[in-house]
Amino acid sequence: PNRITFLKVLLDAYFFHFLLGSCASNYSLGYAMKFFLSVLGMVMILEGLPYFAFPEGIKRWLVKVSEMEAAHLRTFGLIAMCAGMVLVYLGQRSNLF
Repeated sequence: PNRITFLKVLLDAYFFHFLLGSCASNYSLGYAMKFFLSVLGMVMILEGLPYFAFPEGIKRWLVKVSEMEAAHLRTFGLIAMCAGMVLVYLGQRSNLF
């Protein structure tokens, strides 16, 4: 448990530094926190939308997901996290926008 707790604290610190790094150099920490809360709110809206719009479909989908192997779920989760990290990186570091 101690190693897991230490690793979690270390990862949390790294991700907060990654998320706030570019904002802290140009803007105040208050701006970074507003941005973070806005992003978190948007994620919650997008996550809740299918449950609100299609509750019966979500129930059927959850039954299918519960029958999937853990390895497939982990692979899907890893791919989703990597895609999210790429999007965050592109949004923060690139000149696309």
